[in-house]
Amino acid sequence: MTGLPRLIVTLPARSLAEAHRQRAAAHAAGADLAEVRFDRWPESERSKAAGLFPTPLPLVATLRSSAEGGEGPVDRAQRRGWIDQMRALPFAMIDLELERDSVEGWPPGGPGVLGSRHFSERSSVDAIETFLGHAPAGCALVKAVVPSTVGRFVRDLLPRYPSWVGVRSIVLTTGPSGPLARLWAPELGQPVVFAALPDGASTPPVDPAQIPADQLRRLWAGARPRCLAVVGSPVAHSLSPAIHGVWLADEGRAGAFVAIDVTTRTEFEQMLDLGRAGKWWGWSVTHPWKGLAAAVADEKTDAVLRTRVANTLTFRRGQIFADLTDASALARRTTELSSEGRWDRREALVVGTGGAARAAVLALATGGSEVRILGRDGDAVDRVASEVGGVAADERDRHAVGLVVHGTTVGRGDSGPLEPGLDGWIGPGSTVLDFVYAARDPQIPSACDRAGARYEDGRRLLVYQAADAHRIWWGSPPRAAAIRDALGRVGCTA
Repeated sequence: MTGLPRLIVTLPARSLAEAHRQRAAAHAAGADLAEVRFDRWPESERSKAAGLFPTPLPLVATLRSSAEGGEGPVDRAQRRGWIDQMRALPFAMIDLELERDSVEGWPPGGPGVLGSRHFSERSSVDAIETFLGHAPAGCALVKAVVPSTVGRFVRDLLPRYPSWVGVRSIVLTTGPSGPLARLWAPELGQPVVFAALPDGASTPPVDPAQIPADQLRRLWAGARPRCLAVVGSPVAHSLSPAIHGVWLADEGRAGAFVAIDVTTRTEFEQMLDLGRAGKWWGWSVTHPWKGLAAAVADEKTDAVLRTRVANTLTFRRGQIFADLTDASALARRTTELSSEGRWDRREALVVGTGGAARAAVLALATGGSEVRILGRDGDAVDRVASEVGGVAADERDRHAVGLVVHGTTVGRGDSGPLEPGLDGWIGPGSTVLDFVYAARDPQIPSACDRAGARYEDGRRLLVYQAADAHRIWWGSPPRAAAIRDALGRVGCTA
């Protein structure tokens, strides 16, 4: 591992007992150090800090203040009392917030000082540079943490990394760009990266931008590391990193899969440029970028050409290859439903006219079913029918359909009611496949309950399309047992 960044795994524990378990997991994942976030511990647990020792893994003690995104005190006197207690213990480093903690008079021979500052979204690039250039000499390591969109990271921060980072300074970002400075840490010259517990940990990371330590270890150790991502907006809810994490660990792949929230077309194009330059191996593309993903690709499968949308991009030698694994996922699931006697394959209704709906129409029409398309924009429905297949649903002929595929964003948040609704189109013999999973608005499953229809959310479809993307990126699909593991990981019981 010579020349690679050291990994500090942040433990989200809230007690000594949890910290012991999580430290062991971090150690097994290849962490160099573990960070104990004492601001998350109640006072009664903080008094037990000596119970962390002896330790096989060097520890960093942190009391992140509420002013810098943590749960700890801002008061200088309270912080000084905690620091004095921690300094008496054999920690490798103690994190001092340089805005409120003093480095002066730090005795030699004890824990080293990690001098940190968490900037605000309004902080200028010059302020970050001033901080890095004037950090106290007594700091063993200086850390700047900067909230940043993808656009700001690529435009303003990335060009500064050669002058900002060194043997004793790192710059990490939070927010949409958070994973980027971690994925590319070796080439950016970062000496240290803060990471999450390994894949499969039951507790979410303290910072969503942190990447599992085991993925980073494998990624950086590989001769041909592959950076992969789900790209869209919003993506904070995405289960794709967990799914691909199962398969990367199962196969020992030198790769990492992260979620990147890309909110504008400019940001999407900036990320594409990075992909063409070799920083990305592949993307899963989600709302609202599936149409643009198809438009920018240099090579497209027949499914992409017919639907004009793509949800899987692969970057090779400056070229972009586009595929539509939503269609193959739906074809796989509907074949299963047919073999189980749950659908006779004769008729299906697709709700929506966007990327997921177009993929559904293609898969169902190719399979020989009569496909009706239901949407609130008649012109958009007609375009899908003429470009992809199927016919516009006749509202005067509402009748229970054996299979209904919901392909709109309704259910994800404040998207309003589904128009037209499903009343009359579903009944006791209907199965509704919803591309939306973990819906915040339950109107689609509620409509199924009223009609006695069977409802299935999008988690199985998500795993199936991810498995096909994995095949594209790695040359073979995940093992059947690994697919079952991923289905369990995302809570799919259907």
